[in-house]
Amino acid sequence: MMGMEPAVRIQQDLCVGCGACAAVCQFGAIEIVDGIAEITGHCRGCLACIDECPQEAIMEVEPSGLDLDVPWQPGFRQAGHGRH
Repeated sequence: MMGMEPAVRIQQDLCVGCGACAAVCQFGAIEIVDGIAEITGHCRGCLACIDECPQEAIMEVEPSGLDLDVPWQPGFRQAGHGRH
């Protein structure tokens, strides 16, 4: 999975650095740096952080660089909106 982009993005203007996302991430893919969550290269796209964020500051992003037979269908998820 080296070189893959994270499946989620932190909206820095909404993040308060509470660490809830980092605590729930089983892959250690989120670190709090200077009071803001940052996604590391360890993100595996489990999306647990989205549901855990009390600020709704994490959102799923479209993967890039994937060679798929079918187009990616966004199941747009943002914190607090549950799984589809």
